[in-house]
Amino acid sequence: MDVFENGEPHRGHWYSIMLMEGDDVAIEFFFGDGIRTRVLVDGEEKSNKELAHRATKGRHTMRIMATATTFKCYFDNERVGNIPKLEGVAPDGIKIRMDRYDDEDNPMLMSGFRFAAGGKTLRDQLAQDGRIVTHGILFDSGSAVIKAESYKTLADLGELLKADAGLRLSIEGHTDAEGADDANRALSLQRAASVKDYLGSAFGIAADRLEVKGLGETKPLGTNDTAEGRANNRRVELVKI
Repeated sequence: MDVFENGEPHRGHWYSIMLMEGDDVAIEFFFGDGIRTRVLVDGEEKSNKELAHRATKGRHTMRIMATATTFKCYFDNERVGNIPKLEGVAPDGIKIRMDRYDDEDNPMLMSGFRFAAGGKTLRDQLAQDGRIVTHGILFDSGSAVIKAESYKTLADLGELLKADAGLRLSIEGHTDAEGADDANRALSLQRAASVKDYLGSAFGIAADRLEVKGLGETKPLGTNDTAEGRANNRRVELVKI
């Protein structure tokens, strides 16, 4: 989820993402005071780390990546907690807790909560379908600026391309139907180009291995009449060529 920090000289609010077992907190990822993070399992502190610098004014991302036996959490791009062997917990729900300082000019805000279940690997998708459909590459609204929570998906793509030097992909950007057709097509092309540029700069993927297309709103996966449907239509697809 995204949280807003007001930066110095304001006090930082407290945010927690909690994985629940019934009414009990199994695992808690906490961020507070603009700099402190910690991870607790069944109330026992497993990680306690301060960021290198106080979070600046603006939007930041708290992110959890978990399997049945491992747990990692990130603040923006920094990993702040890692439990490589998790035992004895079986969460069945999620709860968010927010505690604010009651300062008139220091709003407490969160947005963009997302939960994604695991599925086929990117390699499996490509082998089976000849394409990868991902909603894990996100952008600022109306922009081609890649959001921080996209980096894990991009890293998986980079490693996939590095492992197979002969693999070439067409990167296709898709939008929902909000806004003008021409603007959506242009935006989707810019977003595809941003993905190509990132894979080139971060993983050294040669430009001639990647093509870009902007398909705008022309190939929806579902309805554009609901927020959920529009979110499903906003995506990046990578097609084997």
